[in-house]
Amino acid sequence: MTDVPLKSGPVAAARPILAAAASEIFPAEQRQAGHAAAAEFRLDIQGLRAIAVGLVVLFHIRPDRVPGGFVGVDVFFVVSGFLITGMLAREIERTGRLSVIGFYARRARRLLPAATSVLALVGLASLVILPAINWQGTAQELAASTLYVENIWLYLNSIDYLARDGSPSPLQHYWSLSIEEQYYIVWPLLLLILVKLRGAAGSRRAAIAIAALLLAISLAWSVAVAAVDAQAGYFQTGTRIWELTIGALAALLLSRPSGGTPAAPAWPEPVGAVLAALGIAGIVLAAFAFDRATAFPGAAALLPTVATALVIIAGSRTLAARSPWMLGTPALQYLGNISYSLYLWHWPVILFFRQLAGREPTLGDGVVIVAISIALAQLTKSLIEDPLRYGLGRRGLARTFASSGAFMAACLCLAGAVFFYVERQEAALLALGADRAQHPGALVLMGDTAARSFASDFAPALLVAKKDVPKIYRKGCQVSLGGVEPRPCEFGAKDGVLRVALVGDSHAAQWLPALEEIARRRHWLIITHTKSSCPFIDTMIASPNAASCAEWNRRVVRRLIDARPDVVVTSLIYNYAVPGAAADTSERLAEGLEKTWSQLTSQGIGVVAIRTTPHFPYDVADCVASHEHDAGSCGLAKDKAVLAVDPITMAAARSPRVTLVDMNGFICPADRCSPVVGNVLVYRDKHHLTATYAATLAPALEPFVLEASTGRGNAPRAAAAR
Repeated sequence: MTDVPLKSGPVAAARPILAAAASEIFPAEQRQAGHAAAAEFRLDIQGLRAIAVGLVVLFHIRPDRVPGGFVGVDVFFVVSGFLITGMLAREIERTGRLSVIGFYARRARRLLPAATSVLALVGLASLVILPAINWQGTAQELAASTLYVENIWLYLNSIDYLARDGSPSPLQHYWSLSIEEQYYIVWPLLLLILVKLRGAAGSRRAAIAIAALLLAISLAWSVAVAAVDAQAGYFQTGTRIWELTIGALAALLLSRPSGGTPAAPAWPEPVGAVLAALGIAGIVLAAFAFDRATAFPGAAALLPTVATALVIIAGSRTLAARSPWMLGTPALQYLGNISYSLYLWHWPVILFFRQLAGREPTLGDGVVIVAISIALAQLTKSLIEDPLRYGLGRRGLARTFASSGAFMAACLCLAGAVFFYVERQEAALLALGADRAQHPGALVLMGDTAARSFASDFAPALLVAKKDVPKIYRKGCQVSLGGVEPRPCEFGAKDGVLRVALVGDSHAAQWLPALEEIARRRHWLIITHTKSSCPFIDTMIASPNAASCAEWNRRVVRRLIDARPDVVVTSLIYNYAVPGAAADTSERLAEGLEKTWSQLTSQGIGVVAIRTTPHFPYDVADCVASHEHDAGSCGLAKDKAVLAVDPITMAAARSPRVTLVDMNGFICPADRCSPVVGNVLVYRDKHHLTATYAATLAPALEPFVLEASTGRGNAPRAAAAR
């Protein structure tokens, strides 16, 4: 390969930056061996980094302007796969072996100082800027990000990264770094095994074959998951690893076979420029054509990833001064140089701005946010990233790993201290409980008074609001997403005079506190059958867990028919979809509900169907925590919160032996849904009632359960606040 020297013009202006950043591509061993790193520096790679971080930053600030800017992460994945595999391939070609420990040390020096420093600073700032209700969640994500499992944490907690509503963590963006780090750990080990088995000469072809197989499997998995539930695949390593593997394949195909000539063709300059322009156009097209509705990653991610690979391949013989002008400009080279630190800082700056300003950033706010983020990134790069990176490199492997471990331990200690502090405070608040006289909740709507006052001491206390859940969760009764075996739990009197089964998803489970309150007074037995994200319905839903949900439903129906409870109470969340039924989803869901209910009513079992409760586009508890002295501002117009087309209502209208209960008059008693009723917080998130408020609805629910148990539930009626 002929090196292209740096000359005049934009490249010369960027030369100091390139010299400092050259080690990102070329390991220390190469520099020490006399390689002219600056002369071989890939301007196109640095420019791609700038485009990637720019798209991500713009998307997070103004997604309405760059709706698909999240594809910048996919560009990063391809670039990382290319650079890392290129490092490993060159070491194998040069030495005939691979030092995995040395590779890990270089990655630790490169990534950990900046990452852990930002983690610690953001964690401390969160204690000052964020309300206490967010502290424990932030501490958990601080630990997950430190250990590079943030993507797994987000997946297990089913957080929608693309959603702007709700309460994202200031550390949520570490999910992509976690996937990269997991790749950095496993991929070199695979290459090491190949070198041991096939030798340096034979390892390259074997690595290409394995990379191609890995790409095919991961891509197929990604497409399959995106087809049924894109959110479920967004954070999974398995649905993302193919993107890094595209870069790895490019590096392997462009590498020099041991003892041979360059494998890559020497593109004529015009051809390389055209290919690079097409690649850049593909990335930009994805950034503006995609949005939250795009099934992603899936097949859609092929556009930005293949486009990135095209730019990389086009530049394989178009280095330094011959890099396309749009990637070699000093501005892009500068942004590319600080892209890692800029990525670390931009998201917490945006989140903290939203919290302090109480609104989404305007265009002018966005300029300030970008300026602050760049300033913090430059300080981190100059004071932490580069000094520690090169300083640790002079201390040897042992000190490198010891120093890296110390950085991580400090973050884990901070996370643990915050977590257990909040845990102790929560235990004390939970022990106090709620005084019904001071916190009547929905009871104020059932008497002579209609007072719905706000108070600073409303229940549950904000610090424990998110943990104010039905006992189903604490007792481990809720069946997991993939589970199929019913896991019934009993509450109330074992020899209850009335046996009531509560069946369905989390929206059914939220009614347990009300049923428990009735059971305590009436000597009833409550039996629960609940499963995460699984409605009690005889219809296949669009979900990765659709098969397990259908099987769980079949088993629960058999159990109910065998046990013959007096009444089955059920409900469901509002947002289920049915495969291939975009236009008539509600009708298909209603049909499935009818089929399920008829299996019970035909056996003489009463059915109470509770209408879907209102939902908010934002986390109510978090909103109230940020507006404690103006909780009313967190309310929402009733017509925006109540589902217009409710499958439960549709199905009940056609099921004369099913009792329909509409409790929404007690949840949104006026034209505006209030976050606090009778000094009780109504919601613990966007759409789940707090257990405390649900318990106060017991008197309103009781007559309908009694009606269904006596066989008189053949005229659907709605509860209403008096």
